[in-house]
This record gives sequence, C-alpha cells and structure tokens, in this order.
Amino acid sequence: MKQTDPRNGRMAKGFTLFELVLALGIAGLVLTSIFRIADGAVRSTATMVDMQNEDISRDAFFSFLRNHFDGLPGNAVLNLISTSSSEPFLSEMTFQNTPVSFNWGGVPIAAEASPGDSSWTVIIQQGEDIAKVQLAVLVHDVLVPPASRDTLAYTNWFSVKEMAARHDLKPWSDGHWSMIRQYADLMARGRQNVH
Repeated sequence: MKQTDPRNGRMAKGFTLFELVLALGIAGLVLTSIFRIADGAVRSTATMVDMQNEDISRDAFFSFLRNHFDGLPGNAVLNLISTSSSEPFLSEMTFQNTPVSFNWGGVPIAAEASPGDSSWTVIIQQGEDIAKVQLAVLVHDVLVPPASRDTLAYTNWFSVKEMAARHDLKPWSDGHWSMIRQYADLMARGRQNVH
C-alpha cells in the first residue's frame, strides 16, 4: 500500500504491518499444505513398499511349496492327518513313494544326518500376523545307494506330445523344451535308470 510522506509530499513505498502479517500467514498456510501433501505421499509410498515386500515374501513361500509339491513323482502319496482338535491346530504330513526326501531350501537331508526325530519350525508372517508351523521330521537309519545300472531297473513312461498338451505348450517351442527338461530332471531325481 502506498502512502504520502508528510515531509516532502511524495508517495512512500512499502507495506503496512497488517499486509506483512497477512502475507506471512498465507505463506505459512501454503507451506504447511505442501508439507502435509509431501508427508502423506512419503507415508503412502512407505506403506506401499511394505505391502509389496509382504506380497513378495508370501509369493516366495508359495512358490517354494509349489516347487516342492510339483517335484514329487506322479505316484507319490501325501497323507495329511490332523493331530489336534483345538488351537494350535497341528497336522502330521506323511509322504509315500517318494524316492528322495522332501526338503526345505533345496537341500535334501544329508546321508550323514543323525537318525531319529527332529523338529523344524516354519514361520509365516503376513504384516503383523505371524503363524508358526511345527514340523516333526523322522530321519530313518537307512542309506539309499546311488542309482546305477546295477540297481533296480526303474522307468517312467512319458510322451513329449502329452507334455505339450497337458501344459498348454506349442510342441517343440522353447517352453516345451523347458518342460521336457523339468520332466527329465524329475526322472533323474526319482532315480530313473532305464533309457
């Protein structure tokens, strides 16, 4: 706002105290709004990253289980028996017709493992919810000799055409070759020794 200077009659340049306080108040409101928007964006980004990390962990666990169960032979039998009727609910899982051990972390139980009962705990966490699954593992006092031409003759019949059809793959495509490789790995893991 301009006012006339009484000493020389010219217009004096400047702002009144009221105008300065008003300008500072408006600037403060604008800066506060910007800070709140930025803080909200940072918090929502952090929340989204946490949720994505939880999803990645959960998906990794399910992929881990899927890989193990998909790797079981076709004649494998899985029995799941509930061993408790109240919380914590416990189950006993038994595998039959599996030529190699069901393993955790991609490492089978070593031949040098001490025979007997052992207990493993699998912890599953989703956000702040945590579930613990207690696994009882019985290691038998046996050693399966390596597969060779001298061991029991064993084969799994397969059809590469049927592999493509069952897995919705174009015959002889890269995906089909990858699936054939998975079947071959499973046969080798299952100790197939007849060609």
